[in-house]
Amino acid sequence: MRALAALLVCAAGCDSGIELSVDLKTDLRPGTELAAVRTELGTMPIATATVGAPVQSVRATASASDDFVSGRRIAEFADLQRGTWYARVSLLDARDAVLVSRDVTLHIDASYATTVVVTRDCRGFTCPIAGGDPTLTACVGGRCIDPRCTPLTPEFCGDPVCTTDRVCTTAVACARPRCVERECFDVLDDALCAPGEHCDATRGCVSGGDAGPTPDGGRADAGRADAGGPPPGDAGPTCPAHETACTDGRDEDCDGQTDCADSDCNGVACDDGNACTHTDRCAASACAGTAITCTSDACVTRTCNGSASCTVSNAGAGAPCAADLNPCTADQCDGAGNCVAPGVPDGSMVFGGAYVNRCCGGVPVDISTDDGNCGGCGIHCDGRGCAILPGTFFPGCPCAVSNAQCQASMGPDATCYNRGSDADWYCNCQVDGDCAPGQVCAVVSGHNYCMY
Repeated sequence: MRALAALLVCAAGCDSGIELSVDLKTDLRPGTELAAVRTELGTMPIATATVGAPVQSVRATASASDDFVSGRRIAEFADLQRGTWYARVSLLDARDAVLVSRDVTLHIDASYATTVVVTRDCRGFTCPIAGGDPTLTACVGGRCIDPRCTPLTPEFCGDPVCTTDRVCTTAVACARPRCVERECFDVLDDALCAPGEHCDATRGCVSGGDAGPTPDGGRADAGRADAGGPPPGDAGPTCPAHETACTDGRDEDCDGQTDCADSDCNGVACDDGNACTHTDRCAASACAGTAITCTSDACVTRTCNGSASCTVSNAGAGAPCAADLNPCTADQCDGAGNCVAPGVPDGSMVFGGAYVNRCCGGVPVDISTDDGNCGGCGIHCDGRGCAILPGTFFPGCPCAVSNAQCQASMGPDATCYNRGSDADWYCNCQVDGDCAPGQVCAVVSGHNYCMY
C-alpha cells in the first residue's frame, strides 16, 4: 500500500509500540462521489476535542480503481498507549467537503486492524436523534448505533440488517444490493444503464459526461433524468443541477421543492421524527422509514429508539405480573424480564377464601374434604374420607378404632378417639408433631385438632 501521510501528533505517549490499522468499507463510489478519506484519532471524542488537543490525522486519496466495497486500508497509527481511543472517519468530496463521517470508539490493548463501515444513507443523518438513546452517537445504515460497533465487536451493533444480498434493496434500479458486514450497500453500477448514461445514487440512470465529483457526490455536468433544461423556477447556472442536501430545509437547486419533497432526494437518508421507524429515506415526496413495534409487558419495558431494535428495560425482581391464574403461586418478575410463578408456602390461605381453603403443593384445596390433605397439607386419610371432627369446626380423618391408622396418617403420637357419644371414631393429634408443618395441635376437652 502507498505510504500514508505522516502522523501529526503522538497522542498519549510513544513508548508502548502498539499499532492500529484502519480499513474502510463503503458504498460511496470513489472517483465520482468519494475523493478522499480523513481519519482522525485521539484520546477523547473528536467532536468534543478542544483546540490544541492531541489528535492524529491521516488522509488517503480515493481513485476510481479502489474497491471500497471489499475494503481498503485508509490509515495506520503507531506508538499508541493501551486504553480507549476515539476515531472519526470522514469521507470527502473533490472540494474537501465532508460527505459523511462515522465515529468509532476503540479499546486498544494490542496491535490490530479494525474495519469502519460507512453507508451512503447516513449522509445528512445526525445522531443521536431527538428523543432517542443518547448513547447511540454513530450512524450506519441510516440508523443510530453504539460507536463501539465494529465487525470485531458486533455485540454493540444491534441486530444485523442482512446476512445475504437477497434481503437488501436499493434506492435506484442501477445499483446492485450487497450485504457487507451485516449492512446493506447500494453499489452503483453504470453497466446497468444505457450507453452514454451513468448511475446516480438518487436519480438512477442519467446522461452526461464525467466532470468529476461535486460537493453532493453527483456529476457537475450531469443532465437531469429527462436530459432537458432546468425545470420551471430553476435559477439556471447559479443553482446546482439537483438538491445537494436533503435534510437542511433549503431549496439548493431552486426548483421550488425542498428536501424530501424534491424527487432528487429519493433514497437519501432522512429523519421522519418517529422513533418507531428506522432506516428513514426520502420517497414519494416524504420522509418515511421501516416501522418497528416495541411492545411492553409487566416485566419488560420496550421503547422505540429509531433503530431496528427496541431499547429494553427490565422491571425489578419482585415486581407483580400475571404468569397464571393459580392463587397458590406468587407471580412476580425475576429481574431478567421473565414473569415467574413460585409456589406460596403450604398452608397459606387462598386469597378471599374460607379458613379451610388452603394451598397445598402449589394448588388450592379444601382441607375439610380433601382425603390427601385433611385438616392440614399432607395429612392423608388413605381413602377413608375427610370429615369435620364432632364438636369442632376442624376436619380430621375417620379411623376404625385403630391408633395405627392415625399414626400412619398423622404422626407417632396420634390416637383414634371417640367421645363416647360419637357415631364414628376419629384421629386426634396429641402433640404439634402430629400435625402438618406450620400447624399446632390444640389439646382441648373433646376432640383434639390441628390448626394453622
